[in-house]
Amino acid sequence: QEAGVLCTTSIAKASIQFHLAQLHLSRNHYSSAIQLAQGCIQVLESDRNSHGPCELMANAFSLWGMCSLKTYPSDPEVGRQVLKRGVASCGPGHLLLTLCMSDACCQCGDIQGALKGYRQAARITRWNDNHPYQGCPLPWVHVSRLYAQLGQFDLSYRQLLRAREMDPFFVGVYVEMAQLFVQ
Repeated sequence: QEAGVLCTTSIAKASIQFHLAQLHLSRNHYSSAIQLAQGCIQVLESDRNSHGPCELMANAFSLWGMCSLKTYPSDPEVGRQVLKRGVASCGPGHLLLTLCMSDACCQCGDIQGALKGYRQAARITRWNDNHPYQGCPLPWVHVSRLYAQLGQFDLSYRQLLRAREMDPFFVGVYVEMAQLFVQ
């Protein structure tokens, strides 16, 4: 029972730090947001035996990575290394972390890494019925854009069809289709 109380306390403390980090991010205070996200991760890592890696830790790594990408736009590898550490620590299957990692790959010019990441994100939204973003078409739109960037327009269009299948009322899919036809 004592371990359960410790676990709850550490998650509450980490949660408060994470929400403060989000607040700083919304105000473009990236260095403060990074410090708070790191604090959140430290709290969770120090009590890892009680709860193991969790979605909160994955989100904190995501926030840290995003802020690093904004802080060091000329060196996106800094953010990518943070996100790699997050994936190593939390494992695959975390949507926000996977999307951020894919964005970082794009900024680093690693198109194949980005494609792999966005496909993984699309799978996460597909096979997890309990996920809040279940059925979200955005990862397929990202994959479509990358294929278009590579000049593979047929593959690009197929990804948009997948996105439309997941959410036929998502207007962004039709905008992307129109842009693809113009190309």
